[in-house]
Order: sequence, then structure tokens, then C-alpha cells
Amino acid sequence: MGEVYRARDHQTGEQVAVKLLHRKAAREEGARFHREVAMLADLRHPGIVAYVDHGTWTDGRPYFAMEWLEGEDLGQLARRQPLGMTDAVEVVRRVAQAMAAVHARGVVHRDLKLTNIFVPGGNLKKGVKLIDFGVVKPAEPDDFQTQPGSIIGTPHFMAPEQARGEPVDARSDVYSLGAVLFRLVTGRHVFETDHIIAFLGRLVLEDAPLASSVRFDVPELLDKAISRTLARNPDHRPEDAGVLARWLARLPAMSNEPPNSDQSASAIRRVPTHTVPSLGPSLPELPPGAL
Repeated sequence: MGEVYRARDHQTGEQVAVKLLHRKAAREEGARFHREVAMLADLRHPGIVAYVDHGTWTDGRPYFAMEWLEGEDLGQLARRQPLGMTDAVEVVRRVAQAMAAVHARGVVHRDLKLTNIFVPGGNLKKGVKLIDFGVVKPAEPDDFQTQPGSIIGTPHFMAPEQARGEPVDARSDVYSLGAVLFRLVTGRHVFETDHIIAFLGRLVLEDAPLASSVRFDVPELLDKAISRTLARNPDHRPEDAGVLARWLARLPAMSNEPPNSDQSASAIRRVPTHTVPSLGPSLPELPPGAL
């Protein structure tokens, strides 16, 4: 949809990233470009890439400028150095906090995934930032609404209702965050298949596996939290990212070991279980058969 260049802001002297709409962009792509600009211009949050300016380029194409980020995305970092379990939870909690500000405006991201989470300097201690809001669903309908039955998102991280081409809301983003957390904690995607059609079939017809069925040392409360975010029925998930962030913040201390390179059940040692406190009354009761 856009071309991204590094440039310098003449007023501040700071480096910025400039995103230009493609020359042959369709009208719908142009509408999505303007949605992204409007959303970022309206939102200031330390966990979201910062808007700088927007306007029309010398060739007539729209552009917008945002802060320049050095580092790598979470997918690159996880391949280079798999995250420990505590770090994985903290990363997703921070992303959920940022997404809470988005959801508070009635906006749905629709494409949360590892590569849209940026790690400045490749160092988690510097925090994380959400990038790429190119396919957001705006709070108020515009002239270019997604056609019924259209699929928007990235398969391994999309919610079942997205795969069915149904309407989405904040709970769809919550599912995507659960899929990100499942991937970081276990080293696997929620559903592992060789073909996209088989994957989509499993996504819409099967319940997500428990993280503990892949990695035996996942604590019970973390296991339940991930399971609820990945519920096929959106009514059984946290209502928005803010609720999810609070759930994750209340989890007790856990191991910071990364997922084992051999993810077979026999390769992962079960650690002793302990009684842990409840996450609190704000969590809904588990639906029958959820665990």
C-alpha cells in the first residue's frame, strides 16, 4: 500500500520515516492510507509509533511522517533469541496496554502479529511499539467499508470470525494477541498445518489447544488466560485489550525459560505445580468444556 523512506525533519533535525502511497494504489488502498494517518494523528501513546506530520508530496501523492525506529520486529527477535516465558507475557501485556488506547477510540487493528510489534534497538528493556495500522477498522463507517465475506488479517494470527469474513471488534484483536502469546510461549503457532486451506478449516472448526499441551511447564493461570483469549466464541474472550492487559498484570511470578528447541511433549519437563491465587472476580467463569 505504501513505500517507506528514511528522511530528516528540517524543523527538528530528527530522522523520520516517510510513508508514501503507491503510485498505482486503488481507491480502497487510498482510503486505508488516510485511515492510518487519521488514527495515528489522533493517538499519542508510548507503545505506538509516533505520528509526526502528513501532507501531499511534490508528485501529488499523500504521505505521512512518523518517528524513525532502529531495531527489529518481534518476529526477527524471537527467531534470533526466543523469549523467556516472563518476557513473553510482559511484551504482550505492553502491547495490550497500547491496544487499549486504540480500542477506547472504537478502532480495531485487524492485523496484530509478531512483525507488527517493533523492538527498538532489538532490546526488550527499551519497550515495544505497535506499527502498521494500514488495515484498521475505523470507529465510524466511511465510504470504503470491507465487503461482507472479505478476509483481512494474517492467517496464523487472525480470529475465527475474521477467517469466516464476519464482522470484527476489539475481541478479534484480543484473539490475535493470544495467538502472539501462544507463539512466544510455546514456539509454535496455535494451529500448525502445511496448507492454508487446512489451517483455515481448523481455525473455524476446532478449539485452540492449550499451551500446556505443547509446553508442560506453562503455569495454570497463564494457560487459562491464553485459552480464554483464543476462545472460538468472541463472547468468551476478554472484551478488549485493556481487560487482557489487567489479566496478564495479575499473573504470579513464573519461569523465564524460553520454549525448548524440541517442542515434543517428551522433551519438556513438567515442573512441580503449586496453588496459585485466583486472577480475581473480574474474570468470567470458564465456559463449559473450555479447558
